[in-house]
Amino acid sequence: MSRIVNAILLSSALLGLTVHGAALPSQPPTSRNAVASQKAKAAAILQKVHEAYAQLKTFQARFTNYMTMQFQQQTISRVSRVMNGEVAFNSPKHCAYRIQVAGSNESPLPAPIVVSDGKQVWMVVGNRYLQKPVSEAEGVMGLSMGFTNNSLSEPNQIKSPLDIFAPNLAAGQIPKDIRLVAYKPLDGKPAYVLQFTEPLPTPASAGMNLTVQVWVDAATHFIRRLVERGRFQGISMKMVEDIQPLPVDKPLPDSLFTYQPPKDAQKVETVAELLNLPNPGSTPNAATNDSSQKRAAKLIGKPAPDFTLKTIDGKTVSLHDLRGKIVLLDFSTSW
Repeated sequence: MSRIVNAILLSSALLGLTVHGAALPSQPPTSRNAVASQKAKAAAILQKVHEAYAQLKTFQARFTNYMTMQFQQQTISRVSRVMNGEVAFNSPKHCAYRIQVAGSNESPLPAPIVVSDGKQVWMVVGNRYLQKPVSEAEGVMGLSMGFTNNSLSEPNQIKSPLDIFAPNLAAGQIPKDIRLVAYKPLDGKPAYVLQFTEPLPTPASAGMNLTVQVWVDAATHFIRRLVERGRFQGISMKMVEDIQPLPVDKPLPDSLFTYQPPKDAQKVETVAELLNLPNPGSTPNAATNDSSQKRAAKLIGKPAPDFTLKTIDGKTVSLHDLRGKIVLLDFSTSW
């Protein structure tokens, strides 16, 4: 989750804080001479963000993740996805947390849940669940839920809500080019807008960066919105993650941070089984004695052979030309 934040700010009454005179400050200067000042202000704000999350005993929030991708010179010019969910965090209880996604408007999978009591991690999809000790979970829970980061594939690294929503800003990390670029109202309340760039993680996108904006509640210093924008090989991407914190430091039941499988639940050992996918090299359950299906099953997990096809606009495209590039596959089916 999410890397990756919000559109609604907590009132002082909800947080139990007293805020006097929280008027919207004037817009910061944007001249080159002001860059150093903007960086210093951003670092000071980020320090207060770390302090705000560090002193929490419990934390709950709802989130909404919007992602839009636009393509140039493609038959499909735009793809959008919306995902909703909730997060709960219990720091004194060995960094227990719960991440529940209400579902995506595009995903055919049941809504996933990730639960940890600080010792064990459960990932639940439908009636299947995967359970691992936290120490063994790194790299196993690699199910993306739309967060702006890869925290869910490293559950043993989650120590605070900041690790879930913005791990690149956690643990005292301060991006070199982070700046305070604006003060803007968010739901009628003042917010700081910090901005920095982040390299894209894949080797094929070396040299490309994401522009990240972090909206911080000026009163509580909680992250309320993350906005990521990037452009790569004719694809423009924008992702917005809005976070609506609930009353903080409210006692949370231990049952929220564990998973009791129902009678019909099926325990699995791999993410492929969890998502009901065939393991590499295995024969799909749907396969029969038909020779073509057997030949197809042997190709699972192997590099695809090169091929050449004509697009609907008459152009010739080969698989070789697409290697190392981002490709959108659009599958349609009917009954």
